[in-house]
Amino acid sequence: MKSLRNGVLVEMTAEEVSAREAEIASLAEANTTKANAKEEARVAQEAADAEKATNKANAKAKLKAAEYTPLTEDEADAVVI
Repeated sequence: MKSLRNGVLVEMTAEEVSAREAEIASLAEANTTKANAKEEARVAQEAADAEKATNKANAKAKLKAAEYTPLTEDEADAVVI
């Protein structure tokens, strides 16, 4: 493996090669960790959005089915925003 030093390509020593390979592996691991965290956050947000939609639908159904004065669908929509 070669590196550029002072504008000249020179052969890297075994120590330099192993250090560079370790650096590359570390960067790859960091990128994988970051990608996994991003995916977990996306999945958690989707779950939260789905729960919110379910809660809104349940609230709307309860408002429409109320025994005292049932609401129309438009009124329930206005309350459950």
